[in-house]
Amino acid sequence: MKAIIVLFAGMTSVFSCSLFAQNNRDFRQEFTRFQQQSQHTLTHFRDSINT
Repeated sequence: MKAIIVLFAGMTSVFSCSLFAQNNRDFRQEFTRFQQQSQHTLTHFRDSINT
């Protein structure tokens, strides 16, 4: 249950970051890298649940 709350909070911050990123190109590069890391973490998270 706690993981779901953390995930939701993460997605909320990602959403606000993406809004901000539209105004800032340097930040967008950083954000893209962060998104890829999040995607990797999410995949790992899903795998550990399925096991």
